[in-house]
Amino acid sequence: MRKTFIVGLLFILGGAVCGRVIYNKFGNIYSSSNNLYYFLQEGVYSTKSSMQANTRNLANKLVTNNKDNYYVYLGITKDLDNAKKIAKLYSKDGYKVYLKEMYIDSLEFSNNVSQFDKMISNSKNLDDILAIENVVLANYQEIKEKNN
Repeated sequence: MRKTFIVGLLFILGGAVCGRVIYNKFGNIYSSSNNLYYFLQEGVYSTKSSMQANTRNLANKLVTNNKDNYYVYLGITKDLDNAKKIAKLYSKDGYKVYLKEMYIDSLEFSNNVSQFDKMISNSKNLDDILAIENVVLANYQEIKEKNN
């Protein structure tokens, strides 16, 4: 009986040590820092009509409604350099863009945005960057609707 107890205790301790080693090595692969996104926010509007009037020239945008306010986003990225690059493109057209940090827990969205970020990093063409961000915004909207 005592021998069985000692063997069982050794197995439990061995499992705990192995689990700790594996977690330390691989547990942070999908940590909260990997869930950080930069939303490029154009503005917040209290009425739908003012939002529509001020953003009518923006082809690429995502509008979310929260607490009776309309939030307008022009892009989403995980890469701060890409966020600054996109914000600079819009600032040339007279838009003031704010970077808003948000955390999203979706492996599918993370993988998609990571791939799109690579394309944006390698692109200098405004139309290509805007087309990529349009797809990212649509993908975010789709995942958000799927989760609700």
